[in-house]
Amino acid sequence: MDRAVGQYIDGQCVRTRNSWWFFELCWGKYLGQFHYRDESSTVKEEEIYLFQSTSSDVPATFHYHSDGNAEPYLLYQYVNGSWCQEMNKNRTTEVRAYCNRPGGHMIPHLQFDIVQPNSCHHVVSLYTEALCSFAWFQPTIRTEFIDCFPLPSSDDSTGEVGSEST
Repeated sequence: MDRAVGQYIDGQCVRTRNSWWFFELCWGKYLGQFHYRDESSTVKEEEIYLFQSTSSDVPATFHYHSDGNAEPYLLYQYVNGSWCQEMNKNRTTEVRAYCNRPGGHMIPHLQFDIVQPNSCHHVVSLYTEALCSFAWFQPTIRTEFIDCFPLPSSDDSTGEVGSEST
């Protein structure tokens, strides 16, 4: 399944902004964090790689409702980001890939949100239509059973429904 996702979005790059920082995710390649010298500049300053992939075959694990969210996701774990002096280790990133149904969380067909729950660790929520065709990402349909019983019959003197009176 994760290869199918990669085939659908491989090489695509998307950006988002979180106050001072810009984040650029290029599927199968890298996730970068940077800011520009000033508002009108195209020169990046202080560029940090949250992960750099040497292969597009990063293994994924499937999680169903495991984050308290009602939506299942594929989890990709990257441990090869830029050096983080604060933690004395490389930066790590979790990418959680969700199905983005039409009218869903975000548009267009590929978008992401990013949070930093701990120093040098980021969690990316990626929304893509690429996952929606897989059975594991189909909405769960609840089935309810209803027991039906016939109404008790009554005679004309009690006002039986549908009775004819003359």
